[in-house]
Amino acid sequence: MLAQPAIVFVGGLHPRKGLPDLLQAFERVHRRNGKAHLYIVGGGPFQETYSTLASGLSCASAITFAGAQGDPYPWMLGADIFALPSHADPAPLVLSEAREAGCAIVATSVDGIPELLEQGRAGILVPPHDPEAMADALLSLIDQPETLRAWKEKSQVNIDHMRIDRVAQETLAVYALARQRRSSPVAMSDRSRA
Repeated sequence: MLAQPAIVFVGGLHPRKGLPDLLQAFERVHRRNGKAHLYIVGGGPFQETYSTLASGLSCASAITFAGAQGDPYPWMLGADIFALPSHADPAPLVLSEAREAGCAIVATSVDGIPELLEQGRAGILVPPHDPEAMADALLSLIDQPETLRAWKEKSQVNIDHMRIDRVAQETLAVYALARQRRSSPVAMSDRSRA
């Protein structure tokens, strides 16, 4: 069971994920709400660096490094908020999982993140490299239970579009269409002319 309010980050511990920004934002959050807890789920080459950075913060006791997990989904199920402070992230699938888990989401507006969050309708978008904006967004959720509830509901906007079953079915349909076109009489005559 996670301590509440629980903020969860799931991802590789690499500079492009922006974890130092989240740590800095969380320090401000924790100053205002001493019950808040940050869970960092994931491993990577910068794990020790980030752990050392966190240990120097006044809120260090409220930060848990859980390491790499075979199945991080239970962490998201226990979270109030999922935070993704990425500096670069083409298509982080973890956002689909966080949405499926019903988390309120705060993420940076880079690369494919806005698209995965329905251009901000399914999660709060903040600028990258901006711990203050991340902290403000996190505090708006933690300080106002009704706002937190609303953003948890908003994470479900168009969620069926994100499900793997739909993606698999659409991918198979594209392949089936390509096969059909390749074996059609028109396609055969086009090939014979080439």
